[in-house]
Amino acid sequence: MSTFIQSGHERIGELLSRQRKYRVPTHQRDYAWTDDQVSQFWEDIRDAMESDRAEHFLGAIVFRQIEEDKDYEIIDGQQRLATALILLAVLRDIYYENNDDLWKDIQATYFGRRDRRTREIVSNFIMNSTNDEFFQRFLANYASKDKISAALKRRQTRPTNKRLLQAYTYLRDRVVSLIGNGLEELNTEPLIDLEDFLSKKLTVILVTVSDEADAFMLFETLNERGLELSILDLLKNHLFGKSRNKIEIVKQKWLEMNTNLDEKTGVRFLRHFWVSKHGRIQAGRLFRDIRDRTGTLSAVVDLADDLSKSSFVYAALSGSSDPLWEDYSEDLRRNIRSLGDLGAIQCYPVLLAAYEKLDSDDFEKTVWIMLVMAIRYSLIGGLRTGALEIRYAELAYKITREEIKRAGAIVRGLRDLYPSDRDFLAKFTSKEVQVAKHSRFLLHELEIEARADGLEPTLDPRDLNLDHIAPKTQNQHWKDIGDLADTEYEDWVARLGNQVLLDSKINRELGGGPFEKKRPLYQQSKLLLTKEAGAVDSWSTSEISKRQQRLAELAVKRWRLDFD
Repeated sequence: MSTFIQSGHERIGELLSRQRKYRVPTHQRDYAWTDDQVSQFWEDIRDAMESDRAEHFLGAIVFRQIEEDKDYEIIDGQQRLATALILLAVLRDIYYENNDDLWKDIQATYFGRRDRRTREIVSNFIMNSTNDEFFQRFLANYASKDKISAALKRRQTRPTNKRLLQAYTYLRDRVVSLIGNGLEELNTEPLIDLEDFLSKKLTVILVTVSDEADAFMLFETLNERGLELSILDLLKNHLFGKSRNKIEIVKQKWLEMNTNLDEKTGVRFLRHFWVSKHGRIQAGRLFRDIRDRTGTLSAVVDLADDLSKSSFVYAALSGSSDPLWEDYSEDLRRNIRSLGDLGAIQCYPVLLAAYEKLDSDDFEKTVWIMLVMAIRYSLIGGLRTGALEIRYAELAYKITREEIKRAGAIVRGLRDLYPSDRDFLAKFTSKEVQVAKHSRFLLHELEIEARADGLEPTLDPRDLNLDHIAPKTQNQHWKDIGDLADTEYEDWVARLGNQVLLDSKINRELGGGPFEKKRPLYQQSKLLLTKEAGAVDSWSTSEISKRQQRLAELAVKRWRLDFD
C-alpha cells in the first residue's frame, strides 16, 4: 500500500535549485493569481524581512514523483512556486540590464542550465500547456520590458498569460522601488538581501505522494480538518483518483472546462451545473454530494464529459457576442447581455437546463422570463433572494427531468413569486438606483418602450453616459430642490427619475451645473426621455416624482409575463 512522504520544512532555495524538473500537469488549472494575491505575497515577504524573522512559511507543496524520469509533478502549490520564480526573474533581469554577471547565477540556479550540445536552456520548471510557452519565453529566460509590454497589450494574449506578465510587472515595480536610487546606478544590496531571504528563509512543507489516488486522499484529509481548499481542487483530485485507465480522457475534459472558465467562475459554475442536474443542494454539501454520486468509473467519465460541455454554455452566458448565440435572435443576445449587466446569475441553473432540454424558441422565452424576474423581483422589488434561488433550483431540476418541456410551464412555476403590476409600479415609483450600469440599462430599455416605433435608440447604451440632473453632491446651484434635510437630498437624487442618458461629451460639459444650463442640452438630445426632462422650467422633487411615475408606467409594460 502506498503512503505519503512528508519531509517537513524545506527552503524554497533548496527546492528550486536542485537539478530536477518540476512539472505542472496538463490538467492543472492555469496561472490565476491577480494583483491582489501577488501584492499579498510581496507584502508578506517584505514584512518578514523587515521584522527579521527566521523564516516565512509559504504553505504546503504537494508533489508526485514520476518514477521513469525522476521528475516531479506538482499536485498543489504551482501558483506559489510560479510567483516565487517570477520574483527571482525580476532580480535576474535587473542584474542583466545593468551588466552585472549575477544574473547568470540566478539563471543557472533557479531556472535551468544550458545544455552543452543543444546550447539551449533546459528549464527546471514546466507549466501547463496553456502557460508554459509564455513562461519559458518571457520569464524562464530574459525578455526586455518592451517585449513584455507588447505582449500585455496584444489582444490575442490569453488572460491567464497576461496574469503571469502582470505579476512580473507588479513585482518589478516593487523591487525597483526597494532599490531606492532607481536603475541608473545599481544598488545591489537590497537585491542580494531579497534573494537571500527567498532562498534561505522562505519555507514550505514538502509532501510527496506516490500516485494521484494518494493525492486525492490527502486533499480529502486536509479538507476534513478544516483547511481551506478550492472545491475545484477537491473535485479534480476525486475524479482523477477514480478514473483509472480513463485518466487521460478525464484529464482532457477537465482541461477543456478550465479553458472555458477562470477559477472564480469555475467554482460558481460547478454549483450551478450540479443544481441544474440534481436540484437544490445545501451549502457546504456540494463536494460530498458529487463524490457520493460518482463512485464508479462510468459516472466519473460521464461527469467529466458533462462538465466540459456545460462549461462552454456557461461561459457563453456571460457574453452576448459569444459564437454560441450566432443563430439566435438579436433579442436573445440583448437579453443575455442584460442579465450579465444586472449580475443576475441566480437564474443560470435554469438556463443551463433549458439550453440542454428545450428547443431554441422556448430557450429564448426562458431567457426573457429570467430577465423579467431579475428586474421585477430582484432589482426593483428587492425581495428575498433565497426564495427565488430555491424556486430556480426546483425548476431547473424539473427541466432536466423533462417534467417541464415548454417555457409556459416555467412562467406558471413562478406565479406566486412574480410581483404584480400594482406592486411593481409602487416599488418603481420610489426606487433609488445607485449602480450606474443598472441605471443605463433601465433608461435605455425604457427609451425603447417610450418610442411609438419600438425601435432602439441610434446610440449604443455603452456609448452613453449617465447624468444626475440634480448632482449627487449638492452644490451652490442645487441648494433647494424641495423642503429636504441634507440626508434626504442624497436619497432623492439617487432616484431613477433624476437620471438621464446623455452623449458622453455633453455629460462632461454639464458636470454639476445649474438646471438652466442643462435644460437646453437635454432638449437637443436624440433620446425621447432625455428630451422630456428638458421640457420643464425647473427641477425639484416634484419633477423627479412625476418623471419617475412616467418611467414606472413604462416599466410595467416593458417587463411583464403573461400567465394566460
